[in-house]
Amino acid sequence: MKLLGASNPAVWPFCPPPVEHELLSAFLTRTAHRHGLSPQRFCAFHFPGLPIWNRDIDRSSSLLLRERITEFSGLSLERVNAMTLQKHENCFSNETSILRQGVAPWINAIGIYHRLRTRFGLQYCPQCLGELKTYVVPWRLSFTVVCPKHACLLFDRCVRCTHPVVLHKTGQAIERCYNCGYLLSLERSPMVPLQALEKLVRVQQLYLTAIDGECVKIGALKVQGDDFIKGLRCIIDALRATKAFQLISMTKGMQLELMDTSARLNVITLLADAINAWPSGFLSVASTYRVNQRHLESSWLPPDWLKTAANGLPVGTARPRGKEYVSVRQRLSTIQRHKRGDWRAERASLLLSKVDTKRGA
Repeated sequence: MKLLGASNPAVWPFCPPPVEHELLSAFLTRTAHRHGLSPQRFCAFHFPGLPIWNRDIDRSSSLLLRERITEFSGLSLERVNAMTLQKHENCFSNETSILRQGVAPWINAIGIYHRLRTRFGLQYCPQCLGELKTYVVPWRLSFTVVCPKHACLLFDRCVRCTHPVVLHKTGQAIERCYNCGYLLSLERSPMVPLQALEKLVRVQQLYLTAIDGECVKIGALKVQGDDFIKGLRCIIDALRATKAFQLISMTKGMQLELMDTSARLNVITLLADAINAWPSGFLSVASTYRVNQRHLESSWLPPDWLKTAANGLPVGTARPRGKEYVSVRQRLSTIQRHKRGDWRAERASLLLSKVDTKRGA
């Protein structure tokens, strides 16, 4: 267990040194437990007026909160920022077209509902959890489905009561289930066959290398880190556009970040097959699920390394939509959104005119 110390004197008398790659929410929870308080009461006292546990603070903690944590903990702001998912989200900060419904690419959604969590976005390796006594950043990432150290699948819920992990509602032991009190670190996850483990770990390592700004090697190509990550996203969006997710994970139309670990395992395995034998593996996967060039451009233009490989795919056809269709749809959306005056009558009149137009045709 690698601990990272503070750079300034701490105000909190029992502040634990953070573990390498530790999540901010886990660090605050452990700190509260060290002071004999619940995380809610501890944060309410030290950060009055700041929303914390009704937010995903690992993704969206405010600068003010992080600055206050540096004051109390003695850690540098850079170290506190490293506990968040900032750099993973910033990779797509200029690609607003793929930030849908508040879900960030490659970051598992935890489903905030007041102070509860409705989704299984925080994973864990039971053995690592028993050793570290905390949760780390890679366990929130969508491409992470196996533990390379213990060669096992990750869990995303309590095996006894099937509730998700909710850190701030645990008692004085962060590794226990908040609902039934079961010690999560006691469970043993199924081992992954060596061949499958190697290709999954390689994709995970490529992503981690790329997110640190380094170049990665795919086949005979050397690709910039941000281009590699965006290319992976493009492949995932293309598979989702062809309904491949429904076939391999039994989740109809669901985004990768909303899936549980068992469903994502199949998707990431398919992605690993495409990447680890580039470009033949990619072309094989694309042929199996009938991916064409238009599917790859469903969210935004693919980077050059992916576009070159995609030149061998069918072009695909666009769904025809006339100007009248788009115009009526836009007008209906505007009427519904603004609701000015007798908007119901206006909407009904527009729909009836559309029906009459079709009958006349």
